[in-house]
Amino acid sequence: MLLRLACLGVTNAFAMLRLLPMSDREKEVVRAEYCIRAGHRPDPGAALCS
Repeated sequence: MLLRLACLGVTNAFAMLRLLPMSDREKEVVRAEYCIRAGHRPDPGAALCS
């Protein structure tokens, strides 16, 4: 269980590092893709879909 949590933390850290050099437009596209994959409707006013 602890190993799974550590792997998840490393994965999230790399995902955040990938977002750093992106422009705001590219970040919006990534967020919209996440919302679509997660089954949520993208909310243009929110940082992440709710």
